[in-house]
Amino acid sequence: MLRRNFVRIIGVATIAWPWIARAQQSSNKVWRVAHIYPGKLDNPADLAMYDVFRGRLRELGYIEGKNLIIDQRSVEGKLEQLPALLDELISLRPDVIVAILNSAIAAAQKATSTIPIIMAPGINRLAWAL
Repeated sequence: MLRRNFVRIIGVATIAWPWIARAQQSSNKVWRVAHIYPGKLDNPADLAMYDVFRGRLRELGYIEGKNLIIDQRSVEGKLEQLPALLDELISLRPDVIVAILNSAIAAAQKATSTIPIIMAPGINRLAWAL
């Protein structure tokens, strides 16, 4: 009996999934992503990473100017600017904050406890340079 119910649920979910996914994609919601980076985006390696991030969002159906806004800020090595830039980004009411490297993650965690933070931790190269 339990096995039959489980099989029915899986079958219904499999049939309904395309309609659920289509309904989510057809939503008129424009997602706002705050992207904070402590380095410089004129560095080709860092810019390439940012382009991969944007490209993956595009593959998932999030198109800038259509259903996605990315508010990108870079402090260009001036870590003391992180709190001010995060305040600015938070005032734009993003749905999520993407924080790259430890210093930006820590600043984002101090700045908000209500907006989800996607963290990409790593060794903070700027700390090593100081």
